[in-house]
Amino acid sequence: MTAQSPSPARTVILAAIDGVERTDDVLRSALLHARTLPGAELHLLHVIEPLPDPVNGNVTVATQLLEAARALMDETTESARQSFSGRICSHVATGRPWREIVQLAMNLQADLIVVGSHNKRGLERWLLGSVSEQVVRKASCEVLVARPKGGTGIPEIEPPCPECVALQASSGGQQLWCTRHDHRHAHPRGHVHYEQTPSFGGSMFIRPNQ
Repeated sequence: MTAQSPSPARTVILAAIDGVERTDDVLRSALLHARTLPGAELHLLHVIEPLPDPVNGNVTVATQLLEAARALMDETTESARQSFSGRICSHVATGRPWREIVQLAMNLQADLIVVGSHNKRGLERWLLGSVSEQVVRKASCEVLVARPKGGTGIPEIEPPCPECVALQASSGGQQLWCTRHDHRHAHPRGHVHYEQTPSFGGSMFIRPNQ
């Protein structure tokens, strides 16, 4: 009797798709992890707020919402298949979004949930949306909040130096700072930069000035 080979590890990624502009950020982040994690399967979930009661409400509205949700998931799934060859499943649920996300993650034994955030108008800083905040607090697995890459919108944080960014890109990350900012990082104050070259076998730390 031959022993059966063990099944490959299963890594479940659940991406919450809400149909607004931040959906692209959620899908991009979910695909990035799906392509790099072994045995990954991608689950896409769109949650509809509680539908109108078919008896007391408008049946047409409920039908339109469901059709729009299916169309959104078909489009999103097709987009995901262009860059991920693994298993992709789409789900549509009705109810409170954070609860449906956390519940499906529990049912699937998800390893990672990807949700979106948004910039509330009138505020100069990024805030978690109420759904994302609830998922972060109540999920039993890791949660990744996807944000668009670029400006922070936070007045305390300076935008990156264009010359530094260009130098990092052209050197493949081997050079981090332009001439104008190199002196700032040569003797860090409160910031430690550590690198180990292939020819260096020990450990070296630069201690910040007191």
